[in-house]
Amino acid sequence: MKISLSDISAGYSGKIILPEINLDVKEGEFFCLTGPNGSGKSTLLKCMARLLKPYKGTVSLDGRNMRSYSRIELASRIAVLPQKHHAQEGLSVYDFVFYGRFPHRPFFSLSPSHKDRQIVKEALERTGLSELTHRALATLSGGELQRAWIAMCLAQEPDVLLLDEPAAALDLRYQYEILEMLHSMNRKSGLTVVMVLHDLNHVLRFADRVAALDKGRIVQCGKALDVFTPDFIRSLYGIESRIVSHGDITSFVPLGTCAGHIKQQD
Repeated sequence: MKISLSDISAGYSGKIILPEINLDVKEGEFFCLTGPNGSGKSTLLKCMARLLKPYKGTVSLDGRNMRSYSRIELASRIAVLPQKHHAQEGLSVYDFVFYGRFPHRPFFSLSPSHKDRQIVKEALERTGLSELTHRALATLSGGELQRAWIAMCLAQEPDVLLLDEPAAALDLRYQYEILEMLHSMNRKSGLTVVMVLHDLNHVLRFADRVAALDKGRIVQCGKALDVFTPDFIRSLYGIESRIVSHGDITSFVPLGTCAGHIKQQD
């Protein structure tokens, strides 16, 4: 499902964080938003998720204004994993993932349908949680808990998955485990994925395209290797770097900060 933002201006308490943003995310893309702290990445993702109403402009799904969707209809199209999230204590992994079926269930339904149970089962399998179905959420590791959140999003059967730093606060193994899983789902099912990422090596490895933000504006948008040249990284982050290729893997290697370069944060 395609997402389009046209002349979006947005912010908080009257302060504009994003001035007149235009952006198109293609159907089936693995798209990343990146940039310095305070550059407006999470604000932009919230506009895409209809969690924040823009002061101006339009967000569209396949050409239809997102504001015309009901909450239930939108929840069946878009699943969102925010940066900070909390789960109700005492839930099992299965019960938690089952919450993702609520947008698809009739209001008067008292028990899950066979289809509901099958989709939850598939979501648990796709995230490698089948053996943890009856475990309490409180007993999960950080990586397992993040997979449970993603499983709940998948149980919604969305066309678009929006994630804010899904690998944050995870160790190196879990970071790659989560991102490789999401990338595989994107490639196999055509799920449109938009995520905020800070790690340039993750962006270079997984993104089809990337939008780099600075001070609320998109300063570059395109294929990651075309965007993240050493010169651009220097101007955006104040970091000297090299881009190194090892076979099919391309890596960002930081060499140190630029003298006298201080980024102004919003």
